[in-house]
Amino acid sequence: MTWQTMMGVIVIEGIIITILVFTGTREQIMTILPPNLKHGIAVGIGVFIAFIGFQQMGWVAKGPEGVFLTHGVFHSKSVAVASLGLLIMVLLLARKTTGTILLGILATTVIAAVADALFPDKTPLTSWPKAIFSMPDFSTFGKADLAAAFKPALAGTIFAFLISDFFDTMGTVIGVAEQGGLLDKKGNLPGLKRILLVDSFGAIWGGLCGASSTTSYIESAAGVSEGGRTGLTAVIVSVLFLIALFLTPLFGVVPAVATAPALVVVGFLMMRMIREIDFSGIEEGIPSFLIVLLVPLTQSISTGIGAGIVSYVFLQTALGKFRRVAIPLYIIAALFVVSFLLG
Repeated sequence: MTWQTMMGVIVIEGIIITILVFTGTREQIMTILPPNLKHGIAVGIGVFIAFIGFQQMGWVAKGPEGVFLTHGVFHSKSVAVASLGLLIMVLLLARKTTGTILLGILATTVIAAVADALFPDKTPLTSWPKAIFSMPDFSTFGKADLAAAFKPALAGTIFAFLISDFFDTMGTVIGVAEQGGLLDKKGNLPGLKRILLVDSFGAIWGGLCGASSTTSYIESAAGVSEGGRTGLTAVIVSVLFLIALFLTPLFGVVPAVATAPALVVVGFLMMRMIREIDFSGIEEGIPSFLIVLLVPLTQSISTGIGAGIVSYVFLQTALGKFRRVAIPLYIIAALFVVSFLLG
């Protein structure tokens, strides 16, 4: 299928998500999850972020045949620079320095440029931009093909995007809100419906722009770790992103080895929430455990959440405690089973 058709799929999926928000379904599902599972989602996402960071740093690499993962080549220039950047960020974090992540990224970028000058090779870590300003490319705007996306054969594709968007956002909102201390005693987030509504409109807008689903991203945890707690944080970030559209060549100077340590630091900050999970009870301990492990190992937030919900519903039902499970959770567990079976 064409990319225009896929953008149509994104728009349709966003419309369905919006309907679920207006009917209260999406909010209800997020509020009926047990607190332990919510904590597990936050921790799992934290480990996932750190895992991505370690991959980009070169500490973790693909293994040889028969081995999924192995250690990286630590004597390479890129790994050495990234490792030094991580040490700088950890030191700044320990000293409670304001702007730890931003200062760490800038310092690592400078170190990468120096390393390129001292040890030139065929794969430099940084490159100076040929220009400072550039005009954004809006050629994909309005090209979504809704008519083609409505074909019955794409129903499974729409369902797959729906499940992923629905639960990826749920995990992100819970993870970021818990890191910021914004959840109430029951583990719920005040004003949740407004967040979900903006997120669902973002999915529609992303498809219309010819981009991926514009959703809530876990990178927001970086802003929370620096003290962001209100909507003003998001407004400032959005203005900076707007400016960045015209400064793309300049920001291209920052290498992946400079941003990767930041992911590890944010992952650590979210990982600390594991102390909130009560592993003493098997009925909720095992589902939480599955979420914490499977979110990073499958590199899919929705897959980890799905495994946790399915196992939770199964254990509660098998142990005769089915009345503790809300009816919507049974439906969600069934949908996840179908999703897993369909691949």
